[in-house]
Amino acid sequence: MKVVITVGDVTVTVEGMDLERKHVRALLMDCAGIAATLAPEAEQASTMGFTAHLERLPDDMAADTYED
Repeated sequence: MKVVITVGDVTVTVEGMDLERKHVRALLMDCAGIAATLAPEAEQASTMGFTAHLERLPDDMAADTYED
């Protein structure tokens, strides 16, 4: 069996072993942890979020406000 796990810049190749699902999952989590520590913080700091909140007036109030 050959298993290749790649997360970011981290790649692990396991050959010649029979791995169970829990072993593959453990390797994946370890790779993710290593990849997170290798990532430059400048990329994380440049992330920007945006939120918008919209509220509508009830239909009966909106009709009274904008009459022709």
